[in-house]
Amino acid sequence: MLSLLQTSRNGYKKEDVPADEYEWGAKPSWMLFDISGKAQYGVKRVETKRFVRFEHIRVVRNEKKHGYWFNRKSFWFIKVPFCKNDKELLIANIAVWFIALPSFMRILGSLMTNIINYIIKQGT
Repeated sequence: MLSLLQTSRNGYKKEDVPADEYEWGAKPSWMLFDISGKAQYGVKRVETKRFVRFEHIRVVRNEKKHGYWFNRKSFWFIKVPFCKNDKELLIANIAVWFIALPSFMRILGSLMTNIINYIIKQGT
C-alpha cells in the first residue's frame, strides 16, 4: 500500500483481543507468506485531525496465558477535506507525493542556493 508513512509494532498483550475495534476478514496482501493457521486478521480506520491511519493487525491467541501475540502495521495518509471516500484519499495523497512535494523541494533547493550564493558573495 502506498502511504505517507508506515509504522509497525509487534508484541504480546496479556488481555483479551480488541475484537470490537477491528473489522476481521481475509489476510492482507503484505502478509501473503504467513503460514500460521491460527492467525486472525483485522483492519481499523482511525481519523485524527490531520491524518487518516489504516491499521492492519495479525493476532494469534494464546489460551494458556490468556493473552495474544500481535503484529500491527499502520499506513498513514494526509487527511484531505474534500475527499469523500478512501479511494479519493489515496489519489490525493499520490498527488501530494508526486506533484506537490517535488515542487516544494525544488523551491526550497533554489532558495537555499540563493542564500549560499549570497553568503559566498559577502565573504569575498
